[in-house]
This record gives sequence, C-alpha cells and structure tokens, in this order.
Amino acid sequence: MILSSLFFGLKAQNPLAEVQGRISVYLSNDTTSVHIGRKAGFSQNLNFRLFNTFVGSNAGEFSDLGSENSFFGDRAGRSNRSGTRNSYFGTGAGMFNEGGLSNCFVGYLSGAQSAGDANTFYGAYSGSESSGDYNVFMGGASGMFNRGKHNTSLGSFSFASGDSGGSYNTAIGDSSMFLIDTDGDIQGHNNTAVGASSLFAKSNLDTENSVAVGYQSGYHGGSRSVFIGYQAGKSAQQLIDRLYISNQAGDSPLIYGEFDNSLIRVNGDLEGTGKVGINVADPVSQLTIKQSSTGDSTGIRLIDDGNNESWEIRNGGSNRDLRFRAFGNDGTTVDMTVEIHRADGSYHIHSDKRLKRDITQLSHILSQVVRINPAAYQWVDQPDQEHPSLGVIAQELEAIFPSIVSTNEDGYKMVNYDALGVLAIQAIKEQQAIIESQQKQIDQILSMIGASSH
Repeated sequence: MILSSLFFGLKAQNPLAEVQGRISVYLSNDTTSVHIGRKAGFSQNLNFRLFNTFVGSNAGEFSDLGSENSFFGDRAGRSNRSGTRNSYFGTGAGMFNEGGLSNCFVGYLSGAQSAGDANTFYGAYSGSESSGDYNVFMGGASGMFNRGKHNTSLGSFSFASGDSGGSYNTAIGDSSMFLIDTDGDIQGHNNTAVGASSLFAKSNLDTENSVAVGYQSGYHGGSRSVFIGYQAGKSAQQLIDRLYISNQAGDSPLIYGEFDNSLIRVNGDLEGTGKVGINVADPVSQLTIKQSSTGDSTGIRLIDDGNNESWEIRNGGSNRDLRFRAFGNDGTTVDMTVEIHRADGSYHIHSDKRLKRDITQLSHILSQVVRINPAAYQWVDQPDQEHPSLGVIAQELEAIFPSIVSTNEDGYKMVNYDALGVLAIQAIKEQQAIIESQQKQIDQILSMIGASSH
C-alpha cells in the first residue's frame, strides 16, 4: 500500500493536470523508498528499509534486497536483485545487471547487460555488454563489449572492443582502441590512445603496452610500441617494439625506432644547438662518441649511397691510434687502412707486400723529376692568407707524371703528394749513382795525374 501526504491545489485540464504545492510519495512499510511506474520495484522486500528510488515502467522490477539504488527510465535496473548503491538513468540502463555495486549508467541501454562493479558509463549503449569492473566509458557505444577492468574511454565507439578482456587502458577519441575482434581472443592491456581511430587494431592483433597519439595513429594496433602523429605507423609492417613519429601513413616516418634493438633512425636532417653524446652521459664537445670497443664496426661509418662502399673512422688498436679503413661493397672486405699514431702523430698506410701485385721497380725518372717546378702561391678563396703555401701546380705535374694527378667530381685537379716522396727517393738514388760514377772517374783521373808526376 502506498501512502501519500498531499498539500496542493489541483487544476484538471484534460488531458493534463497541474499540481501546485507539495506531494510526498513513499512505501507503507519502507518510507525510505519510492516506486513510481508500472511494476516499478514490484519485487522489493518490504520488511527492510532499502533506500531505493525507482521511477519508470518496470524500473527495478525484480529488485528484492538491493538497496540505495536510483533507477530512472523504462526498465532501468529491471533485473537488479541484490545490487546496491547503483544509479541508472535511461531506458534499459543497467537492465540485466543483477548484483552490481556502485555503478552509474546514463543513456539508452547503457550498461544494459553489464555484470561488473564500480563502473561509470555515459552515452547510449555505453558499456552495454561490459562485464568488467572499475571502468569509465563516456560516449555512444563506448566500451560496449569490454570484459576488462580499470579502463577509461572517451568518445563514441571508443574501446568498443569485441569480447576483449583488456584492462588498464585509456582511450580518448572516436573509435579509439576499437580493437576489431574476429575470433574473440584479442587482448589489449596497459595502452594509451588519444585521437580518433588511434590504436584501432585493424589487423586483429593483440595490442598491449602501447601509446598512440594522433588520428589513426597505430591504426593496426601493436605491442610495446609508440605512435605519435597523424596516421603514424598506419602503413607499418612491424608493430611490435617499434617507434613511429610522423604526420603521414608512409613507410618513412620522420623518426623510427626499434626498442628491442636499441635503435633509432631519423629520416631527415637533424639539427641541434647543444652538445650531443653517443654512449656518453656528459659530452665535452658538440659531438662526443664513446666507442663500445676498439674493434671493427665501432666509430663512424660513411657509406656511399650508390655501391655501398664505405669508410670507417675510429679510435682503434691497442695503442688507441686514429684509424681510417676503406671497405668494399660487402661492408666487410678491407680495401685500405690508414693510421695516425697517437704517440708521435706520424702517418702510416698499408704497404705490406702481401697486399700488392704486379710489382715493378722505378727507373730513369731523374730527368722527369728535375722538370717538376716547386712553387709558392696564395689560394684564390683565402684573401687573408698570411703566408704563401708551398707545392706544385697540378696541370704542370700531370704533363710529367699523369698517374699521380686526378680530377675530382667538381672538375678540379688533385695531386698525390705522397707519391712525390717516392719519386724523390728514386731520383736521389739515380742522382747518387751519377755522383758515384763521376767520383770514380775523378779518382781515376787523379790517380793518373799522380802517377805521371813521378
């Protein structure tokens, strides 16, 4: 029996009625509860003070011992039996939740089949078939099929994952972390997705421990990866332990990384105003590199973009000499090694007989060497040069020894000055042979003169 205390003025206006004043409606045996609507609170045990408010047709219809609930809307909380401290607002909100605790569902069929506790769903169909706990889903159909816990999503269809047991995720944006699931076993844990369709998981992959920021960033999902920027990583083939920072879906993001290989790649120019250290915490120069060892594949490698031939520069050997090594196009065959010794700064280059073939001895070059004209000169592009430079003129030398003059890619002549030393050695030897021959002749003449004087 429902008792009411009425203090009002009633003006009937068919088909409407206007109430002015105060109206008090409560149950006869439980003055803490209010049921308004056909079969609202129909099954409530009237022997207890349960503090329920059910408003709407079939609202809280099967609630027996549930307490401190507020259900507003047709069939809102209809199947609740023992759940407590729940608030359901909207047609069918929490309709099949039988024993949930401390849930708040707002919207048409919001949390309709939810079986979890301490959830907050806002929006039509939000969390409608969710069974997890401690989730916050805001937006139409957000978290609709989630089976996990401690998730937060904001946006229509955000985290509306099919049968996903994913937990501890944050998804912000329309369809963020949608997690398409075709076989019912996708997992998505510990992810953060910000942006429409970010971590959408188009490829039906487990998506765990990843971060995506930007529209369709990490679109195919992935694990232990970071995607930053518009469509970052959308075209990627590798989606595990990867870093993609980009503003397009192409195969060459501005920054690419591999967490499992401790690798980072910049597809563009890199500028900075401070000091850069590689393998060192406190760089002392603008670029400081601490080698991991003194062996091969350390230091700096300069690779030709045409045939893959390269130069390597490193601090190498037991004496920590500065070593330059030229490699063939296989990246391992050493074509040439040059060293500057740390002890005295002397310059050394490969000259082992075992590395040479077609060896011939130089001869009869004195007459050519004497034609070389050493010169002093100023460089055209150095107007402030204080002292003149010493050397030879490449064009003149090319006419005498063409093998030690080359032309670079800019069309300028270059000289192998090391070869001049070799030529000088041979010229000195030939000069010495002449001197010794002449000395022998002189000695013979002096001997003859001495003999004739006696």
